[in-house]
Amino acid sequence: MNILQKITLCCLLLLITVSCTKDETSLGVVMARGIKISVLNQEGKDLLNPTDSTGFKESEIKIFYVKDGELVEFFRGNYDWPKGYFIYKGKSNYVIRILLDANPAINPTTTYIQWSPTDMDTITAKYRFRGQSVLADEIWVNSQPKTKAVFELVK
Repeated sequence: MNILQKITLCCLLLLITVSCTKDETSLGVVMARGIKISVLNQEGKDLLNPTDSTGFKESEIKIFYVKDGELVEFFRGNYDWPKGYFIYKGKSNYVIRILLDANPAINPTTTYIQWSPTDMDTITAKYRFRGQSVLADEIWVNSQPKTKAVFELVK
């Protein structure tokens, strides 16, 4: 390795080292604006499996945000998942990924998941805003803290 290559390597390593910082202010799970949930019944049956007629029907699931004290159903026709969620096959169960409300004027925010006309859960998220970044530092589902980005909800 000649001297020019060594100088270039040292400069590159210096740039990488200086540009990286470690943020230790997070108190819990750090993710963008979404969470992933697998939903099971008491017997461990996957309630998001679309082939099971006893589970939740994707057409009935709705996401609500709180706007001016009222529940407003989420819908953005130009989004890839316009209803604020999508369901996919995970390693062992189906998983729902939910886009949480991240309003910088209201922190923490509350998002409601209506699984069916008679079943609704509450997700509260406390955010950290940095420039254009939005990170959920703390998540509670039905007032229970969650510390993983993917978790099971038993119904």
